[in-house]
Amino acid sequence: MLSSGNILHIDNFEFRDGSSKDKFLIVICNRGNDYVVINLTSSQVYVNDKDIVCGCIHTENKHCYHFPAKKVIGVNGFAFPKNTFVYFSQLTPIKAELISKKYIETNQAKLVDTLAEGEYNELVYCAYKGDQVNKRVKLILEEYLKDIYGSDQEE
Repeated sequence: MLSSGNILHIDNFEFRDGSSKDKFLIVICNRGNDYVVINLTSSQVYVNDKDIVCGCIHTENKHCYHFPAKKVIGVNGFAFPKNTFVYFSQLTPIKAELISKKYIETNQAKLVDTLAEGEYNELVYCAYKGDQVNKRVKLILEEYLKDIYGSDQEE
Protein backbone atom coordinates (compact mmCIF):
# COMPACT_ATOMS: atom_id res chain seq x y z
CA MET A 1 0.00 0.00 0.00
CA LEU A 2 2.96 2.32 0.57
CA SER A 3 4.33 1.96 -2.96
CA SER A 4 5.51 5.08 -4.79
CA GLY A 5 2.67 6.86 -6.54
CA ASN A 6 -0.14 5.33 -4.51
CA ILE A 7 -3.04 7.54 -3.50
CA LEU A 8 -4.48 6.63 -0.11
CA HIS A 9 -7.55 7.87 1.68
CA ILE A 10 -6.99 8.07 5.43
CA ASP A 11 -9.98 8.13 7.77
CA ASN A 12 -9.37 10.54 10.66
CA PHE A 13 -5.79 11.46 9.82
CA GLU A 14 -4.28 12.89 13.00
CA PHE A 15 -2.43 16.19 12.69
CA ARG A 16 0.39 17.31 14.97
CA ASP A 17 -1.97 19.61 16.86
CA GLY A 18 -4.18 16.64 17.77
CA SER A 19 -7.04 17.47 15.40
CA SER A 20 -8.11 14.91 12.83
CA LYS A 21 -9.83 14.89 9.45
CA ASP A 22 -10.27 12.51 6.50
CA LYS A 23 -7.39 13.19 4.11
CA PHE A 24 -5.90 11.98 0.87
CA LEU A 25 -2.22 11.12 1.02
CA ILE A 26 0.16 10.52 -1.88
CA VAL A 27 3.22 8.31 -1.46
CA ILE A 28 5.76 10.47 -3.26
CA CYS A 29 8.64 8.05 -2.93
CA ASN A 30 9.31 4.68 -1.35
CA ARG A 31 12.89 3.55 -1.93
CA GLY A 32 12.43 0.32 -0.02
CA ASN A 33 14.13 1.46 3.17
CA ASP A 34 12.56 2.33 6.50
CA TYR A 35 11.24 5.70 5.31
CA VAL A 36 8.67 6.79 2.76
CA VAL A 37 8.19 10.33 1.54
CA ILE A 38 4.54 11.33 1.78
CA ASN A 39 2.45 14.41 1.19
CA LEU A 40 -1.09 15.17 2.23
CA THR A 41 -3.26 16.83 -0.39
CA SER A 42 -5.33 19.96 0.15
CA SER A 43 -8.30 21.55 -1.55
CA GLN A 44 -7.34 24.84 0.09
CA VAL A 45 -5.99 27.37 -2.42
CA TYR A 46 -2.88 29.21 -1.24
CA VAL A 47 -1.87 30.32 -4.74
CA ASN A 48 -2.98 33.42 -6.63
CA ASP A 49 -5.67 32.58 -9.19
CA LYS A 50 -3.51 33.93 -12.01
CA ASP A 51 -0.75 31.43 -11.12
CA ILE A 52 -2.93 28.31 -11.09
CA VAL A 53 -2.11 25.89 -13.88
CA CYS A 54 -2.52 22.14 -14.21
CA GLY A 55 0.60 20.49 -12.81
CA CYS A 56 3.68 22.20 -11.42
CA ILE A 57 3.33 25.67 -9.92
CA HIS A 58 6.47 27.45 -8.84
CA THR A 59 6.13 31.10 -7.95
CA GLU A 60 8.14 33.40 -5.74
CA ASN A 61 6.01 32.41 -2.73
CA LYS A 62 4.60 28.94 -3.47
CA HIS A 63 5.84 25.64 -4.76
CA CYS A 64 3.12 23.09 -5.34
CA TYR A 65 1.44 20.74 -7.78
CA HIS A 66 -2.17 21.19 -8.88
CA PHE A 67 -4.59 18.41 -9.83
CA PRO A 68 -7.66 20.02 -11.42
CA ALA A 69 -11.04 18.74 -10.25
CA LYS A 70 -12.32 15.72 -12.18
CA LYS A 71 -9.10 15.30 -14.22
CA VAL A 72 -8.30 11.59 -14.34
CA ILE A 73 -4.88 11.07 -12.76
CA GLY A 74 -5.03 7.44 -11.64
CA VAL A 75 -4.37 4.27 -13.61
CA ASN A 76 -7.85 3.04 -12.64
CA GLY A 77 -9.62 6.31 -13.44
CA PHE A 78 -9.38 8.18 -10.14
CA ALA A 79 -9.90 11.95 -10.17
CA PHE A 80 -10.09 14.30 -7.20
CA PRO A 81 -13.61 15.74 -6.84
CA LYS A 82 -12.23 19.23 -6.08
CA ASN A 83 -9.22 21.21 -7.25
CA THR A 84 -6.45 19.62 -5.22
CA PHE A 85 -2.94 20.76 -4.36
CA VAL A 86 0.21 19.13 -3.07
CA TYR A 87 2.20 21.79 -1.21
CA PHE A 88 5.83 20.71 -1.15
CA SER A 89 6.64 22.64 2.01
CA GLN A 90 4.75 19.77 3.70
CA LEU A 91 6.73 16.99 2.01
CA THR A 92 7.74 14.62 4.80
CA PRO A 93 9.91 11.55 5.17
CA ILE A 94 8.26 9.30 7.72
CA LYS A 95 8.86 5.79 9.02
CA ALA A 96 6.82 3.35 6.95
CA GLU A 97 6.19 1.34 10.12
CA LEU A 98 4.49 4.35 11.75
CA ILE A 99 2.02 4.80 8.87
CA SER A 100 1.46 1.07 8.69
CA LYS A 101 0.70 0.61 12.39
CA LYS A 102 -1.40 3.73 12.79
CA TYR A 103 -3.49 3.64 9.62
CA ILE A 104 -3.05 0.49 7.51
CA GLU A 105 -3.25 -2.17 10.23
CA THR A 106 -6.26 -0.39 11.75
CA ASN A 107 -8.03 -0.25 8.36
CA GLN A 108 -8.14 3.56 8.43
CA ALA A 109 -6.17 3.70 5.16
CA LYS A 110 -7.65 2.65 1.86
CA LEU A 111 -5.79 2.41 -1.42
CA VAL A 112 -7.74 4.60 -3.83
CA ASP A 113 -5.58 4.34 -6.95
CA THR A 114 -2.04 4.79 -8.26
CA LEU A 115 -0.98 7.91 -10.13
CA ALA A 116 -0.53 7.39 -13.86
CA GLU A 117 3.18 7.14 -14.66
CA GLY A 118 3.47 10.47 -16.51
CA GLU A 119 1.57 12.35 -13.80
CA TYR A 120 3.65 10.72 -11.09
CA ASN A 121 6.97 11.50 -12.78
CA GLU A 122 5.95 15.15 -13.26
CA LEU A 123 4.94 15.39 -9.59
CA VAL A 124 8.29 14.00 -8.39
CA TYR A 125 10.29 16.21 -10.76
CA CYS A 126 8.31 19.27 -9.68
CA ALA A 127 9.01 18.47 -6.02
CA TYR A 128 12.71 18.01 -6.73
CA LYS A 129 13.11 21.28 -8.64
CA GLY A 130 11.62 23.48 -5.93
CA ASP A 131 13.29 25.29 -3.09
CA GLN A 132 10.83 24.38 -0.32
CA VAL A 133 11.97 20.77 -0.05
CA ASN A 134 14.60 19.91 2.55
CA LYS A 135 17.96 18.46 1.54
CA ARG A 136 17.24 14.97 2.85
CA VAL A 137 14.08 14.69 0.74
CA LYS A 138 15.85 16.20 -2.30
CA LEU A 139 18.50 13.47 -2.10
CA ILE A 140 15.82 10.76 -1.97
CA LEU A 141 14.02 12.28 -4.96
CA GLU A 142 17.29 12.68 -6.85
CA GLU A 143 18.00 8.95 -6.50
CA TYR A 144 14.54 8.14 -7.79
CA LEU A 145 14.90 10.51 -10.76
CA LYS A 146 18.26 8.92 -11.63
CA ASP A 147 16.52 5.55 -11.73
CA ILE A 148 13.83 6.67 -14.15
CA TYR A 149 15.76 9.13 -16.32
CA GLY A 150 19.30 7.81 -16.03
CA SER A 151 22.22 9.36 -14.16
CA ASP A 152 23.37 11.43 -17.15
CA GLN A 153 20.55 13.96 -16.76
CA GLU A 154 21.50 17.54 -15.91
CA GLU A 155 19.40 19.55 -13.47
